[in-house]
Amino acid sequence: MREPLLISFSGGRTSAFMTKFIIEHYGKNADTHILFANTGKENEETLVFVNECSKRWDMPIIWLESVLSEKKGEGNNFKIVDFDTASRNGEPFERLIRKYGLPNRMNRFCSGKLKIEVMEKYMKSLGYKKWKTAIGIRADEPDRIRDKWYPLFELGVTKSTINAFWQKQDFDLGLKDYQGNCDLCHLKSIHKRKRCIEDNPKIADWWIEMEDLRQSTFDMKHSVRELVNGTISQTNLLSQLDVSCICVD
Repeated sequence: MREPLLISFSGGRTSAFMTKFIIEHYGKNADTHILFANTGKENEETLVFVNECSKRWDMPIIWLESVLSEKKGEGNNFKIVDFDTASRNGEPFERLIRKYGLPNRMNRFCSGKLKIEVMEKYMKSLGYKKWKTAIGIRADEPDRIRDKWYPLFELGVTKSTINAFWQKQDFDLGLKDYQGNCDLCHLKSIHKRKRCIEDNPKIADWWIEMEDLRQSTFDMKHSVRELVNGTISQTNLLSQLDVSCICVD
């Protein structure tokens, strides 16, 4: 019997390419589960893209969201949503912050709680105890390899392969590379976040609100308000680089 398969669909170009490849080469059956975990802070373009992939390629993508109790000690759960009912104002992420505080570069629990844990709970709800997880990591990202299945890495697929594929399609993810799926992820470099704010100044509002709520910051060296106001030191501007995250590709 084939091992159950969880395909982690992040909403990016790479994970979409990987999902299409797996379905075309390995087929799909009742033990193949394509899961997209929505945090409420994905760019709208990401949600549109996930929906388009599902419709155009006849892929049954299950949309999930975390359901967190704000009380410590109470277990967390999930719910199934869709394109129309998915949170768009950071609701799952805010519940996470109210319960656990702000994630940061040293304690990156947002992906773990809002994506990995949610997908695992979904699989367990179906009665599975073991399964294989496919992650869209390319051959040019060896530092991101862990203990999952990385079909694109094994095949030598690089970013140029992904870009060439999408150039031939009649639809695409409507985001620039520096924007990413999470609208102002604290794991992006300062320069990328500044460009995102320049594109859409209002996206900073929610992140500032969360920092004010917890009287803390997502980045240990500066606040989002400082990022907006342009008061970050030149040393920090030059030193901060991207940190890889499963939310991206």
